[in-house]
Amino acid sequence: MESDSDTNIPQGEQSAYKLFESEQLDVIKNEHPDWNQKEVISAIQIRWKELEKTDKKDQLRKFKQIKDEDRKEDISLNETNMQVESK
Repeated sequence: MESDSDTNIPQGEQSAYKLFESEQLDVIKNEHPDWNQKEVISAIQIRWKELEKTDKKDQLRKFKQIKDEDRKEDISLNETNMQVESK
């Protein structure tokens, strides 16, 4: 798989791209079961480039929402662990 620096995607969009990539991976594999990994990744990159900027912003917004939810979950787990340790 190519590294982020090889994708020609601006740094700020890379997280949104990774979310898009994970969403599209199974879709493309199901559409083209005979394609190898390089062909699948290439198709994902083409689809990303064809997306409108607003769609890319939506992907970034989704990524941030997931990240925030994960952070809240981590905080609550840490608080629970601290309470258990103090007993």
